[in-house]
Amino acid sequence: MVLCVAWGVCCGGVWGEKVFSGSKLQLPWAVSAPLTVGFVVATAMWLFFPPVLRTGAVEKVLAEFKVFLDFAKVTMA
Repeated sequence: MVLCVAWGVCCGGVWGEKVFSGSKLQLPWAVSAPLTVGFVVATAMWLFFPPVLRTGAVEKVLAEFKVFLDFAKVTMA
């Protein structure tokens, strides 16, 4: 939830800056793409992954996938 709010606030800030300043500044793709990807990855690592890891969801998914693979091996054989 906080992650989506943070991304929304940042998008609104960028939009507001462009609209109200009248700036026509356009960064090159080679600069803007890594900045955008870096921002998304950094905020996801900071706000999204800690709750997922803390609840043990990763271990549950991996265990479920192992059961699925065992089932697939049995049915394919």
